Amino acid sequence: MHEVIHLLTHFDKGILYTLKQLLLRPGFMQHDYLAGKRVKHQKPFAMFFVCGTLTALALYWINIAVAKLYHDNNLYEGHFYQHYFALMQMSLTPAYALTMWAIFSKRYNYAEYLVIILYSTSMLLLFVFFANLLKLVFGPFETGYVELLVVLAYNIITNINLFNDRPRVGIILLTLLSSVICFAMSRGAMLVFIRFFMPHS
Repeated sequence: MHEVIHLLTHFDKGILYTLKQLLLRPGFMQHDYLAGKRVKHQKPFAMFFVCGTLTALALYWINIAVAKLYHDNNLYEGHFYQHYFALMQMSLTPAYALTMWAIFSKRYNYAEYLVIILYSTSMLLLFVFFANLLKLVFGPFETGYVELLVVLAYNIITNINLFNDRPRVGIILLTLLSSVICFAMSRGAMLVFIRFFMPHS
């Protein structure tokens, strides 16, 4: 938490600029960074760490609020988000990058796909936060389906821009495949961790 506070209080405009680029120019932003245009951008690992930690804390408090508002006594998911969510996503990032490297062309090497994934996942983590805000209105429900739709839409736009010299239909199909695989990794890892590695009363 100290590192997050330090980053938020000592960065210039890198984080806000990078977020704006990821939101308005997904795919083009990552291409520019890999092409060497890096001065204005927040570094990928720092970007991921800040977005992941802030999202994890926000999701924890959302789950606490939902439990109080709707008398939902299942706090395991909130506990997971508070303590393990950002770490789990960081741990899965190499697998996400390997999936993308295997499914798409070898235009980029593995390390470059890792950079692409770190930036994309940073933005997607914030989308997950906004999707979970719906729980405050509609009560406890499985937000995974909303998150999956957002992940698919964002990844499709990102990859169309990133591979803009290739047929869009092919990019969309490959994106659907890679996104579903990565989403399944994330949700599966979370459910397994909650089921087998967290204390249950």
